[in-house]
Amino acid sequence: MASNSTLAGNGSSETSTYKPRYIDIGINLADPIFRGHYHGKPRHPDDLAGVVQRAISVGCTKLIVTGSSFKSSRDALKIAQEFPQHVYTTAGIHPCSSSIFSTSHHMHHDESGS
Repeated sequence: MASNSTLAGNGSSETSTYKPRYIDIGINLADPIFRGHYHGKPRHPDDLAGVVQRAISVGCTKLIVTGSSFKSSRDALKIAQEFPQHVYTTAGIHPCSSSIFSTSHHMHHDESGS
């Protein structure tokens, strides 16, 4: 993905190698599919490390996993800890899940809940 280009503007004919850098701001690495599980059943070997490495190899050096529930935020944090310097996370609650903050909700602040 690197390309050679001539630096312009300073009269120099130096060439530099440009390597693009990207940030994926919404990669869903917490989905069990990357660990080889479809609908709760193992279907192929864990490929999470391979997915991260392939992203890095094409210039996507920062990957942000979005947490949208208590569980997915914890899962995203574990993945960020597994791949420091490349995987980062957010933590939050998707508006569709905001009812868990109601004191009448059966899983109100339950650690095991989604």
